[in-house]
Amino acid sequence: MRGDGMSMAVRAVVLAVTVGAVLAGCSSSPASSSTSAPTQASVSPSTALSSPSGATTDISTPGGPSAASSTSEAASTSGSGAELRWPANFTPDQQVAAQAALDAYAGLKRTLDAMYANPAAPDWSAELTKFLAADQTSRYLDYANLMAGDNTHQVGQTLIDSRVTEATADTMKVQSCTDSRAVDILDASGVSVKDPALGIAPALQMATVKLDPTTGHWTVSELINPNPVQRC
Repeated sequence: MRGDGMSMAVRAVVLAVTVGAVLAGCSSSPASSSTSAPTQASVSPSTALSSPSGATTDISTPGGPSAASSTSEAASTSGSGAELRWPANFTPDQQVAAQAALDAYAGLKRTLDAMYANPAAPDWSAELTKFLAADQTSRYLDYANLMAGDNTHQVGQTLIDSRVTEATADTMKVQSCTDSRAVDILDASGVSVKDPALGIAPALQMATVKLDPTTGHWTVSELINPNPVQRC
């Protein structure tokens, strides 16, 4: 009996840590963490990236989800200076690269949203590697597996307001204000298991996005949530 009690206690701690990681995100930095949020538990890998209702919304693009196409259109039709989501002195080539990096970041957030909405679905690894460096996928898949094992899933939608702050030839630094106030984690009975202290206000998230010289694609190599949390 004592063993069962200890097992339940450990499981409760694991669940609490998992919920916190999903809401705050999971990071490659020991001092911080990062992730995203979903909209519906029925989303599957084959539909996650094509369903507007399952998309992360970019609040720097009025009235539209942050699918790669709409994100690209929003940036290309913006004005100059502060309205752009990259420094005003970027060259045309840098602007194209910056948009590709923002698309990769938004794509990753959108995929994580869908994955945590339906963590038991197979083949999330293939979707993640479209936007995330291959050596970074295991941590996110682990959280999804923990959620599936606990019969929990995420509902609600994360809002992001992202921009490139600096760049080199093959690296873009992205800053994003992420808002997970509408996000919740539900158990199998539909009861919330979210810590009320989490996701209470928009918070800063940073990403490093790198160009893969082999494929020519930009993928996220690091997500970091500052610790302590920085509000935005």
